Amino acid sequence: MKLLFSFSCLLLLLTVPAPAAELQSGEWSGTYAFADDDVLRVKYLVEAETDGSKLKITMNAAEVEIIFSDIRRQKKQLNFRMNPGEVVDCLLTLGEGGTYKGECSSVVDPTAAQTIKVFMRPPQVETQDEATGDNKAVESDAAVADAEKDES
Repeated sequence: MKLLFSFSCLLLLLTVPAPAAELQSGEWSGTYAFADDDVLRVKYLVEAETDGSKLKITMNAAEVEIIFSDIRRQKKQLNFRMNPGEVVDCLLTLGEGGTYKGECSSVVDPTAAQTIKVFMRPPQVETQDEATGDNKAVESDAAVADAEKDES
């Protein structure tokens, strides 16, 4: 009986979604494209609540600020809702180097052919140069992986 209880508790822990706040805080870069429109370069500000239980993401595109809501991170997916003129549900998948890529579709008409494509890249990390003591930006794993692909 004790073994069954322990197994049940373990199973429950494994099925609980990961907290959204596991995303790296900071300024992410990326792109945003609606249907056949041009691709916009955007910035995402990712902020974790002090207790780590919630996440706030704000997208800045063409001097317009769009706040994401209902943010959920489960395994290798990031789900959220935003309103860039119409409420859309977004599903992004975790890629190499911590990037997220996916699409958003209309809440009113999820079968609509027009979708929004979203790409998010984690921020650069700063480290201290041992020789000079100066801070310098180090590219994220995603940027390094992209650079390595380009060199091949």
